[in-house]
Amino acid sequence: GNQRVEMQREHDARLRSSPVARFEYVDVTFTSGGVDVDVPHALNPTNAETVRWIIVTIDANTAVYRDTSGTAKAWQVGHIWLRAGAACDARLLLFIEA
Repeated sequence: GNQRVEMQREHDARLRSSPVARFEYVDVTFTSGGVDVDVPHALNPTNAETVRWIIVTIDANTAVYRDTSGTAKAWQVGHIWLRAGAACDARLLLFIEA
């Protein structure tokens, strides 16, 4: 009865406090700067454009970014395309915002 209702309230509050709906860690090797790298994932977003990333670790002083030119590759439900400013290995946290 009341205990179950209280547990559901606590569960709902935890969900509201999380900034992410789903997340996944991926390891990516960028072989050179300014080149698209296919980054597969299993986030299954309803809209591929909603995938975000945070750099967890990186072994070079550079950024990871998305090509915004007119010839940028379209993101798909199962993968995104990212670039780095220089060759590096990076661990990324991919996520869907809550």
